[in-house]
Amino acid sequence: MATLADLIVYGRQGKGMTQNDLAIALEIKAGGAQVSKWERGALPDPRNVHRMIELLGLDADETWLAFGRAVDAANSL
Repeated sequence: MATLADLIVYGRQGKGMTQNDLAIALEIKAGGAQVSKWERGALPDPRNVHRMIELLGLDADETWLAFGRAVDAANSL
């Protein structure tokens, strides 16, 4: 079962994008540094998850399930 971080990495690399490319496409002011945080397990805003599904061609069901697991894990700390 892939994590949300894994899905972001695989999707981004599959599209041949750098972290900075993805940040620009998502209009993230913090740039590639923010994408790097997501790829290490930080939680993106749900609006950005939705946009990444579209931009990276991610499976919506798998991505939202992974997001839910990440939220649950963060809430159990």
